[in-house]
Amino acid sequence: MQIGRQVWMIQTSGDLSLKDRMTLLSHSLLPVLQQSVKMYAFASSMTKTPKILQIDDLHLPDSVEIKHAIEKMQSCSSIALQNHCLRTWYYAVAFSKLQKLKTDEELLAVSCLLHDLGMTEQHYQHHVNCRCFAGQGAYAAKDWSIQRGWQTPRADQLFDAISESIRGA
Repeated sequence: MQIGRQVWMIQTSGDLSLKDRMTLLSHSLLPVLQQSVKMYAFASSMTKTPKILQIDDLHLPDSVEIKHAIEKMQSCSSIALQNHCLRTWYYAVAFSKLQKLKTDEELLAVSCLLHDLGMTEQHYQHHVNCRCFAGQGAYAAKDWSIQRGWQTPRADQLFDAISESIRGA
């Protein structure tokens, strides 16, 4: 069933599921990501031609933790914020592939999906001694991960990935 077709409209009333939104985002962002990769390679004077991104490069890892992170994101974030978190993941994956980084794909995805929990009504005051939305999100995500049974070192990595996003790096 194709998004936008009459059958789709009748069956969904025009409501995009998360899968539909991810499909649209991946297809609309692919040319932008490809151009960004080329510009980055040029600006950083890379001597080798960067990897050409393909649509298959832009799939969330299939794991229980990713599914639970998506549920968490959807349970407290607006559609606009969810789309922002998904775009963040697309860019993170694109640049990690460009730089040929060995990443923990699950940790990367979860940190992107949950990085703005501190901007949600449910979590904007999650930690009483923190006045930074990035910190609020980091505390909320770390607590979520520990409740899910993550080991402390990995939960700390999740915290740092989210908290350090305030630097834009």
